Amino acid sequence: MDCWTPQANGEGHGYNTIQLYLRLGPYSACPDNPNAPIYMPLKAGTTLFFHCWTINSYGNVWWYVRVEGTGWHGWISDANLVGTSVDENGDGQISFHQC
Repeated sequence: MDCWTPQANGEGHGYNTIQLYLRLGPYSACPDNPNAPIYMPLKAGTTLFFHCWTINSYGNVWWYVRVEGTGWHGWISDANLVGTSVDENGDGQISFHQC
């Protein structure tokens, strides 16, 4: 298990479908992100901006995201996310970066 922070910026945004905490890595066993509101989980429907995605060693897709209106970053499982494709940089292409 590897809990790490990527540096890529991506396009698109989405929201979490359940109340949850952001993680420090792309595994449910990774600790909560200490830069996120540890004692205040993200309510369902919180807007999240995509940075990049990865597939962990169990074959599960995880996204590294930023919480709207904050500097909070962390990992969320694709199973708990609904996304929207958006051309954030206006180049006419929608590109999702792999971490």
